Amino acid sequence: MRSLSIGEDGRRSEALLALTSGTRRAAVPAEPGPSVKVLVPATVKMRRRRFRDVAWVSFDPARPVPAEHADAAVLISRDIPAAVLAEDARRLGGLRLVQALSADGDAEREAGFTAPIAAAPELHVPFAAEHALALVFELARRVNGQARSADEEHSRDGSADAEHTAGEPFSLVDARVAVWGMGPLGERVAALLTALGASVAGIGSAATERGGVQYFQEGTPMAARILERSTLLVACVSGSEALIGGEAFEALGPRGLFVNAGAPAAVDGDGLAVALAAGKLRGAALTGVDPVWRAAARRSIESAAIIAPAPDRITDPSALVGAQVESLLLGCPFANVV
Repeated sequence: MRSLSIGEDGRRSEALLALTSGTRRAAVPAEPGPSVKVLVPATVKMRRRRFRDVAWVSFDPARPVPAEHADAAVLISRDIPAAVLAEDARRLGGLRLVQALSADGDAEREAGFTAPIAAAPELHVPFAAEHALALVFELARRVNGQARSADEEHSRDGSADAEHTAGEPFSLVDARVAVWGMGPLGERVAALLTALGASVAGIGSAATERGGVQYFQEGTPMAARILERSTLLVACVSGSEALIGGEAFEALGPRGLFVNAGAPAAVDGDGLAVALAAGKLRGAALTGVDPVWRAAARRSIESAAIIAPAPDRITDPSALVGAQVESLLLGCPFANVV
């Protein structure tokens, strides 16, 4: 018979003792949980990258984040009402990043978060550029319809001449177009307009070349000349400074068309209202009006311009969110901090 080694005998004796005495060996301590918790609204559909130390937690954006997740490090903000967002800002004191999926992060700033806030303008660019083109087409349809109606009226009363003020039909083919704004939206819109046959020049914060489009610095004589030579100005400017006003509309002249696909605050409401009312601008189409514009200017613009808010749609945020979480883990700077 084979004899038992000391080690084997010891293990068997230990097992026998445990069975007969009803005792159990102490459990091995559990591995520590993930050190980074990322909160994702249940309304946001995205792929969640696997990180060793990250836990992804879904929550109902219509309600404050549950207390058991108050230790979260990252909050993805989308579809959260203002009151709920303010409550989350008060209770989530351990946040290291608030990743807004909006283009500007304004709602998150107003909510009072103390953690860094990052915006996601690139998620909105494809749909915003598409909407900018829709505004251009709708404005062209309106002014061309007005021109046809004027031609028919002049023909009926026998007063047709080459100088009537209705203007020539507008087409993007061979049109000279100025795009104001050299961010991702401006670049995308410039590329689309070029593909449709327009001759595009850019106006921006610096003189440079991007995507085959030459940009001229705003406020310079060359930028003014670009506006004077253009029949269409498409504004793609973010921020709250009213850069586009009476001087720009004066340079465009009565044959000029204006489309604002950027922030309403980037347009001087009084200057636009005066230009439209005085016939110094042929037409305008906007994504919205700025609430800080004077009431009289807003009424005047709303009665004369096409107003069509851009759809609140975004592309898949998976890559952006994954990159931001990775930056947090590596101690690298976040992108798009506002």
